Amino acid sequence: MLNEMMQEGCRPDEVICSAIISGMCKYGTLEEARKVFTNLSECKLLREASTIVYDEILIEHMKKKTADLVLSGLKFFGLESKLKAKGCTLLPR
Repeated sequence: MLNEMMQEGCRPDEVICSAIISGMCKYGTLEEARKVFTNLSECKLLREASTIVYDEILIEHMKKKTADLVLSGLKFFGLESKLKAKGCTLLPR
């Protein structure tokens, strides 16, 4: 959907991006959600505030996965240092 929008010259906004990533997470396609997140980041479509929203969406849906998968996702999205700074005890020191 994002590709089609961009081909038509319609740049997706924060709401569209958030809805797409949230939907992908909700229906169990975390790998695809991660790819979309990466693609949006590379295309400079994400602002710092947006990444916080996506972090929350992805973390919420990752709760259903094993601890190792959650930690891998946090590391991939660069959240490990943010969580350590907040005193998270789930991450290895």
